[in-house]
Amino acid sequence: MPIVAAKCTQCGQNLQLDSDSKKAQCPYCKTSFVVQDAINHYITNNYIHGEHVHVHDEKSVENRLKSAETFLTKHHDKREALRIFEEVCSDAPYNYRCWWGKVRVYTEELTRTDFDRKQFIYIQENAERAFNVASGEELAHIKNMWDQYKLKLFHEDAPLKQKRSELNEQRNGIHRKMDSPNSQKAHYMQMRNTEQEKWRSLDKEKKEIEAQLGKMEKLSLSGMLPLCGKLMLAVMACGVVSWFIRTSVDMEQGIAYELIGAAPLILFLAIPFAIFIGIVGSAAQVPVRSGKLHQVQKQMQKAEQKIYAINQEIQKVDQTINMIRAEERRVADQINSLDNKIRS
Repeated sequence: MPIVAAKCTQCGQNLQLDSDSKKAQCPYCKTSFVVQDAINHYITNNYIHGEHVHVHDEKSVENRLKSAETFLTKHHDKREALRIFEEVCSDAPYNYRCWWGKVRVYTEELTRTDFDRKQFIYIQENAERAFNVASGEELAHIKNMWDQYKLKLFHEDAPLKQKRSELNEQRNGIHRKMDSPNSQKAHYMQMRNTEQEKWRSLDKEKKEIEAQLGKMEKLSLSGMLPLCGKLMLAVMACGVVSWFIRTSVDMEQGIAYELIGAAPLILFLAIPFAIFIGIVGSAAQVPVRSGKLHQVQKQMQKAEQKIYAINQEIQKVDQTINMIRAEERRVADQINSLDNKIRS
């Protein structure tokens, strides 16, 4: 027959009951009850930690709430008041004053408004728990106080939100201002690409003309002198060979004999004539090629000047774009600052 601690379900007096019994009667209020219900009632209202037993009856809750109120309003010790309110919330969550007390501590009697979103959500959760367990006039009173506080809280944000809306509209206007410079820059970039392609084509043509003029330079009189000297040496060598053949080889006089004798003379006359024809033909082409080269060089110079002018225009457009972007960053910083104030 084990004896265990229990609490009367009617009057709350502590009892010692036989756990094997099914029903019992309170010796104080004469109320009959189920033994297991009385045992559970005791466990619910008593927290045992090691060897210490903390009894949480209504008198203890009321005394602690008074202590928390004293620390909050008389001693201005918010930390101690909050500790007691939290302890009562853990022991007696059915009492709205402990939840509302936490709200009062966090909001400094509903006067503080500089909370971030996370802090406000936590405070609102405590307020809603107070609403859930309060009733009647007490519920109406604390809800009215909370509504007035929220109205004040969000009313202070209204000018900031209005300012943010104006800045956001200003930023949208800045975005629209970017359209014209961006389209101008794209147009100039296309023009520059066209001119650069034209310049590259002219540069290729110039190099081809310069190569042709280089070849013509070799066919000029000054370029042909070394070749003439070599050819004349070859003619002299041919004459020596011809003389040697005619004097040392026993051959009848005839056409072959005469050709061998005339070969040096033929070469001596034919080679300068061929050189003369080449020089004249080359000299006739030089002015034409030189004129074409000059024309190409002028076109390249014009293309370079145009590319330079286009680059100048692109730089101006880039400066305009950078100014607009700087203005956009300034407005964005103002919006971020307002967002931080609104969130806080």
